[in-house]
Amino acid sequence: MTEPVKPGQGTTPAPVETSSDAATLQLLVQLLLAERQQALEERQDRQRAEKARNEQRKINAEHAIAEKNKSQAMCSHKKGGTGVKSPKVDYAVYAHTFTDNVAYIRCQICGAKWRRLDTAEFLFRKGEKIPNHTRIGWAEALKMLAESTNTPSSSEVQMAAQPIGATVADLE
Repeated sequence: MTEPVKPGQGTTPAPVETSSDAATLQLLVQLLLAERQQALEERQDRQRAEKARNEQRKINAEHAIAEKNKSQAMCSHKKGGTGVKSPKVDYAVYAHTFTDNVAYIRCQICGAKWRRLDTAEFLFRKGEKIPNHTRIGWAEALKMLAESTNTPSSSEVQMAAQPIGATVADLE
């Protein structure tokens, strides 16, 4: 017959397997590191793709600007199209004045703009001096404006008095 087991005697608890827990912990750490590495690689791939897209956007923008400059350089800035030509020259340009009294002259065909500081050699844009692809400065644009039947435009502003009509001479 077996003797009854008294508390504190007999069966001993199973020893804790430290090697199994350490291996599980090591495996968990490796999985976490692999996950972090994969996230890092995905982020780097996205950054490379974004950089490539930005480079292509820059190339596309430069090409669009070059095409626009080319069409503006070839434009005659004259009304009339391909039909019978009138003996009178009528340029397709108009003057626009903003509320702060800054003005420019713009071609309605190609969209070229000329401002007060522009010369036949250089255009002044955003504080920078760039080559003038149209070879037309402010003085030449004023001459074209004098030979145009277009009326000037302006931005709207609340005025307390009656506006004074502007002429080509006022723009000089």
